[in-house]
Amino acid sequence: MLTFDDSLDESTGQRKHEYRFNGRLVPSATQIMKAVGMDPYFGDNAEAKERGRLVHLTCQLYDEDDLNEATLDPVLAGYLAGWKQFRKDWAPARTTIVDIKTGGIPWTVGIQTAMYEILFTTMLRPQPVPPVLIEHPAYSPLGFAGTPDRIFYPGSTDGLWDRLAVQLTEDGKYYPHPCRRRKDRDIARAIIAVYFDSLNHCQ
Repeated sequence: MLTFDDSLDESTGQRKHEYRFNGRLVPSATQIMKAVGMDPYFGDNAEAKERGRLVHLTCQLYDEDDLNEATLDPVLAGYLAGWKQFRKDWAPARTTIVDIKTGGIPWTVGIQTAMYEILFTTMLRPQPVPPVLIEHPAYSPLGFAGTPDRIFYPGSTDGLWDRLAVQLTEDGKYYPHPCRRRKDRDIARAIIAVYFDSLNHCQ
């Protein structure tokens, strides 16, 4: 069984972001990327990270029809407006991973979404698969875990995946960034292999 703990660590003031599979601590996709020098974020700005967490939570509650917009902070309302417009304008042509960004688009985003694609193509998915998986934690038999923001399943597809980063801004706009580089998948597979090989050599 997979568990995810994102509670605040009082000793460090940081969120734990810990995945455990059957009680054993396992790395996340983003932790693997950081370990090999491909940080998927723009540094360790605590304020930016917390804003991103709150925007993600706001969009999640909206998609789950569980958001009270009357009490929403005006800053978060701007980001939500962008997400609403994106959902109105866009429809998936095939199975698509969507990664929400509240800062800029890092150069590693294609590799990050490829990591999530590998994660979800190797895991046991819920059956029947819902039209959209919202913040769904998953574990891969390859030994790592992660939580893509959204995975859209439009029904019958050609077996291929699309990957898309969506930058939301405070002024209610969104900017899509398709991740089309095929080599991102090869790079993602390589860094997974390098990461676990380095652990084996350290034992």
